[in-house]
Amino acid sequence: MRALVVEDDPMIGRSVQQGLRQDGYAVDWLRDGQAAESTLATTPYDILLLDARRQPLMLKHNGAGYQVEVTDGG
Repeated sequence: MRALVVEDDPMIGRSVQQGLRQDGYAVDWLRDGQAAESTLATTPYDILLLDARRQPLMLKHNGAGYQVEVTDGG
């Protein structure tokens, strides 16, 4: 299974990435929403984990809004 983690905080991102890898996931970790949008356009994922807080350099939508957008589109 393949997971995408979108998190700008390095400590949280590394922790989530390590935990998912220990559970057998192949994990890509990105720090900003623009990179995530580009990656999602070309790479399929089984799970998407987002920072739910609105960040200046993160997603255009808050995490919940983007999750709905991704789910409805795919």
